[in-house]
Formats: sequence, structure tokens, C-alpha cells
Amino acid sequence: MVISSSVKDQKVILSTEQAGAKVSDFSSLFPEYNGLIEIQAGGINEPAKARTDAFTEMGGGIQISTGGTCSSNSTATKDTREFLITAGHCITSTGSTVSQGGTNIGTQHFSAYADGGTDVGLVLLTNTNKKIGNKYYYNNVSNAEYDKKYTTTSTALTGELICKSGVTSNVTCGTVNDTNASVSYGSITLSNMIRVYKDGGGFILGGDSGGTVFNAYTTTQLVGIVSGRNTSGSPEGTWGYVTKISPALTAAGAVSLYTSDTTKVVDPNN
Repeated sequence: MVISSSVKDQKVILSTEQAGAKVSDFSSLFPEYNGLIEIQAGGINEPAKARTDAFTEMGGGIQISTGGTCSSNSTATKDTREFLITAGHCITSTGSTVSQGGTNIGTQHFSAYADGGTDVGLVLLTNTNKKIGNKYYYNNVSNAEYDKKYTTTSTALTGELICKSGVTSNVTCGTVNDTNASVSYGSITLSNMIRVYKDGGGFILGGDSGGTVFNAYTTTQLVGIVSGRNTSGSPEGTWGYVTKISPALTAAGAVSLYTSDTTKVVDPNN
């Protein structure tokens, strides 16, 4: 408890940072001192979460495990069911369990990743203790799981600065070099990709796959899904490849991106 005074307001101020303290806890003082006391009670504080922690609200930029480490992109709905969007190459065994922060959240549901396909995948959410929202992880902040949100989608333009949020390299930004690029991962060739350049590398690293890609200046605009990067030649991650969000939603079976500020509880029985 800290006691101070305000000469301007002619009041004694009682401040407490005690978790859960309420003004009503000090109500017995009000009648006796007739408005000369002001109570400033603290809220309940929670530590900032890491991307690898267990989240109650499913969103973008956090770690998921599908047998390997990937990142989440955003959430979506279709036919009353709730989904987490990630990269298609992260979906390796349809029907297998997906975990987040050590907790099972659902199953690997769909992947459009194939030669000539689209690098987008869906996790069917089945854990009824979870909910979906329109948030993504940018910085670790106290008293909140996320500090950014997406409300719409946008198309990348050559020369534009875009950023990504992923579990390994966190938030990094680069310049769009090509909006109709092709990339080959072994026997798989993908086209209509966004190619991004970051001087010195590190735009995308292993584990960032599936992460959230957004407009650098209008951070509510979702641009795409982290797909891959160069691993040789230039420094790793000098060149990054991003799946465009609008074609991805179509390729994933016309799912609807969840953009509401109101969270929705996961209910696989709908």
C-alpha cells in the first residue's frame, strides 16, 4: 500500500498493486472521510507469454507441433467448424494429433501442398477449452496473449515492405521482389508465390513455416502464409517465399478467414 496526496484535487490517494484488489475492499473508509480519499487498486497481472507457451485463444505466430515444429498463421471457419491455418507442408499425416504448448488442440485435416499445388494446410480444432480469434503474436506483452490483429486481407506489390511473425525468427521484414515467383522444394514446384528479399538473411528460418505474413505499415492486413527460404548460396533466409492468402483460402476448400474481434469457442460437435 502506498499513501500519497494530491494538492490539486485535495485528496489522499491510497494505491495498491495487490493482485485482484478492488475499490470495494476499502469502502468502509468512504463515509468517514467524505470523499477525501481516492483508491487506486491494481489489476491481476500475468507474465508475458512466449510463442511456445500454451495459448487459450488460437491465433497466428505461435508454435504448433505436427510431428515437427511449425508456426500458425490465422484461424478460419467452415461448416460451423473451427480451423487453424498453417503451411501445407506442415500437414504430414491427415488425422494425426496436433499440439500447441504441449496440449492437444486438434488434428491434421487438410493440405494442398503438392507439385503445382498451394502451400496451405488446415488443423481441425477439437479442444473445447480453446477458442479462435483474429489475433496474431507480434511482441510478448503482459496480461494478453496477443498484441496484433488482422481484419482483412491484402495483395502484395513489388517493392512493398512486408513482415512475418514466426516461432523461430520472431518478427522480420523484407522487400517484395516478385509477386508471381516459382519455387522448387525437392520434387515439389509451386508457382504464384511472393518472393521476399532481406539483406543479410534471416527473413525466414526453419520452424517459421506457416507463420503470419502482414503489411508492414497496415498491420491489420493479412498478406500470406510463410512457406520457405533459401538455405544455401546467399545467407540463409535472404530469400523468402510466401503463399498468397486469398488463393490459399480458396485452395483450402473455401474456408472463411475469422476476422471478428469477438472470440469463438471451439465446438467440434456443431
